[in-house]
Amino acid sequence: MVLDKFFERLNKIYSQNDVKIAMEWFNGERITSFRVNTIKSNNEEIEEFLNLNNIEFKKNDFLENTYILDKKDEFFIKGSPIFYDGKIYLQWIASLIPATILNPISGDKVLDVTASPGSKTTQICAMMKNKWEIIACEKNQIRFDKLNYNLNIQWCNIAESIKMDSINLKDKFKNWYFNKILFDAPCSAEGRINLKNEKSYGFWTEKNILDKQKLQLDIFESIVPLLASGWEIVYSTCTLAPEENEEVVNIICEKYSLVIEEISLDFEYTRNWLTEFNSKKYSKDLSKTLRILPSKISEGFFIAKLRKI
Repeated sequence: MVLDKFFERLNKIYSQNDVKIAMEWFNGERITSFRVNTIKSNNEEIEEFLNLNNIEFKKNDFLENTYILDKKDEFFIKGSPIFYDGKIYLQWIASLIPATILNPISGDKVLDVTASPGSKTTQICAMMKNKWEIIACEKNQIRFDKLNYNLNIQWCNIAESIKMDSINLKDKFKNWYFNKILFDAPCSAEGRINLKNEKSYGFWTEKNILDKQKLQLDIFESIVPLLASGWEIVYSTCTLAPEENEEVVNIICEKYSLVIEEISLDFEYTRNWLTEFNSKKYSKDLSKTLRILPSKISEGFFIAKLRKI
């Protein structure tokens, strides 16, 4: 099986009990979650709509404006006016965390590095109350069109979308131009594997992990000079591979004047960083990063907050 090596690695990364929890995600029926687009609506309007249509929901207790539904209700929600009017945005729980950690506010100049389909760009826009500046970068034409569609339907007026390879961003913007950068990196996407869907894992190889690591480091080379001194990059992936998570952060912090900021999140599926993997040891400062264990309510994620000094 193509994933035999993946599961061998998984058992090195997590405890036996955590692997059992992760299998609920890999094998199970996923929940549906969404956030309210506070530019166009509010929690009261959305809850009223759900109640009128007898949709059971649970409000997320650690992320603002976020709701969880049973998977069976997803089809109805995707056909509803609140979806088509851009009043909500379907988004997995862990995917909402990086922008929350970045904590953009009105007045920030924000770069969303690999932005499509716009999940985090539109979330950032709502957090900034649609005031000031966001640059959203995407190189693929189909994904770029999807990004623009979501920016439009979510009324994200402050975002300028640019179609270009993120590796070339250093040639477009002046050094120190941005005070906040979100780098949700292209990755091997292990945290989204669904064993019922071969398309979600058929590409998996250790070579792909190393190829993605190189790409992540190349993009960092382009964006670190764009960040103003004293400000932050939030780096995230939806993979479990230490080579793309702890190792990338370890390398980039050693090369540049970046320090790892503490992340605090009250979520039962947060897990500790890895001290080492396959004989490679990582800085103790990586204890400040965050791993999100795949679980019955969320995909796997890794998040680090890095400050330029």
